[in-house]
Amino acid sequence: MRVLVRLSGNGALLACLVAAGSGCQSGIPTTAERVAPGYILLSPLLSTTTYLVDKRGRVVHTWESDLQPAISVYLLANGNLLRAAKATGHPLFPMGYGGRLQELDWEGELLWEWAVPAANSLQHHDIEPLANGNVLLIAWEA
Repeated sequence: MRVLVRLSGNGALLACLVAAGSGCQSGIPTTAERVAPGYILLSPLLSTTTYLVDKRGRVVHTWESDLQPAISVYLLANGNLLRAAKATGHPLFPMGYGGRLQELDWEGELLWEWAVPAANSLQHHDIEPLANGNVLLIAWEA
């Protein structure tokens, strides 16, 4: 199982394979030198829950969605969660991995959602929230 973790503080992305000898337990690095200061934001690929955990792996906060994640999740400066989500049933699925964007507030309320509008394109992997409020993404196009 592959778990992607967005680390707060320096914004580094840590990809960790959960397997014997990987230096991780449940996808969370276990040594302080492998973790940036702050919390760890993690959205397991087969789950609809996003977790904010401390460096000891204790859950600090969760957000629920009706959609599985699509690789990227960010905690915005205002405390809202920005996440890419799978667009199941899309003609290009699973060629791409996303297709939807969601912003949830701290209480888990969906503030907005956007779907890639064309049947011949699909969001693929990472997204990037921009300072002006827009979101940059890469996409597949058939």
